[in-house]
Amino acid sequence: MKTPLHLLVVEDSPVAAKAEIHYIATHTNYDLQYEIVETHKDMREALTKQEWDAIICDHCLPDDFNSTAAFILYKDLNLDIPFIIVSGMIKDDMACKAMEAGVHDYIMKDNMARLVPALERELKRAKERKMQKEKEAKKQAALEELLESVANSAKKHIERYEEDVL
Repeated sequence: MKTPLHLLVVEDSPVAAKAEIHYIATHTNYDLQYEIVETHKDMREALTKQEWDAIICDHCLPDDFNSTAAFILYKDLNLDIPFIIVSGMIKDDMACKAMEAGVHDYIMKDNMARLVPALERELKRAKERKMQKEKEAKKQAALEELLESVANSAKKHIERYEEDVL
């Protein structure tokens, strides 16, 4: 049985988008469910209407929209899913800056063999981060419950002491 993968593809070339989707579909065991967007507005709408497992994004897009602007939107929405740049035109220094900013990886379109391993690695890391956050949230909730219990117990002891002494 194939694992579902909700993939948002930010790409202005339908041919390139379909090639990337086809590559992933034929080199993985994912049941791909995807949407292709090319503008800031469409990306925002897609990101707010449903949850995605990963984003692959071209660097050069129309109307002054690019992978940097797309990543800023991603960060503004406080997402923690793989964001991978797939581009044929990004320069190394720009790609390095993107990685320093938090982009998970970048793949050159002439080296698609790197896409699936990068995607799978980042999906695994995202799952581990999510599990760690859930574990931390449970620990925090347990700590808050314990502190509330201690505070209530202390309050009861103080009330009994005041009744006995006064």
